[in-house]
Amino acid sequence: TVTITKEASGVEGSSIYLEVGETLTLEELLYGLMLHSGNDAAVAIAEAIAGSVEDFAVLMNDRARQLGARNSHFVNPHGLTHPEHLSTAYDLAVITRAALQNPLFAEIVATPVKELTYEELGRKVVLYNTNRLLRGGLPGADGVKTGTTGAAGPCLIASATRDGQRLIAVVLNASNRWRESSALLEWGFRNYALARLGGAGEVLVHLPVRGGRRRAVPVAFREELAVVVPRSSGAVPQVQVDLKGPLRAPLRAGEVVGRAW
Repeated sequence: TVTITKEASGVEGSSIYLEVGETLTLEELLYGLMLHSGNDAAVAIAEAIAGSVEDFAVLMNDRARQLGARNSHFVNPHGLTHPEHLSTAYDLAVITRAALQNPLFAEIVATPVKELTYEELGRKVVLYNTNRLLRGGLPGADGVKTGTTGAAGPCLIASATRDGQRLIAVVLNASNRWRESSALLEWGFRNYALARLGGAGEVLVHLPVRGGRRRAVPVAFREELAVVVPRSSGAVPQVQVDLKGPLRAPLRAGEVVGRAW
């Protein structure tokens, strides 16, 4: 639960009109941030997580570097213009790919509309997602975030999933972000396919074991193995395997005994 401060309530730009002293859950604030671009929600989240906007920016930059987004530098959680606040289309795609692995984040950014009710305050807020692609603009659309400032222009990180394959497109300072994002994603689905080589837990091979009661143990994929291939190539990817050997008892369930690619 987060109590809204004067600093959060008074942030300029797009807002979900938070009032000083009211309390919301972090999840509610995330809906306000990701659906309605609530700058006030962004500051409230930053303060709740790190104590201040400045300390939260440190966490943002640390995480960005961990993910490989090395041409980004953040000084605030909402993206309002600042000369030292910057990123690139590639970095935003890298960050988005990591964020979408969080089930709650993926659920929030795919939500077209969300109603928040504050019974103790006697008010109700209906949040409409600013991402038009979620409202019939693109088949399979499931995220992610709009952004507009005078300096950056109209921007959009868009995602869509078809036949289990999710693609991400990022456009910055776009003349028509809806059309351009849709065109990029359609091009991706038209030209590339996801080839699944093995599922998590699927047994790949049985390997012999020395010194144990069992002569062999099953070796399975730890996680799904898949690769994106051009549809035009017609190539069928083959699994390459590098396994330890010979195996000796004792062995633990979950022990890594090789790699596949």
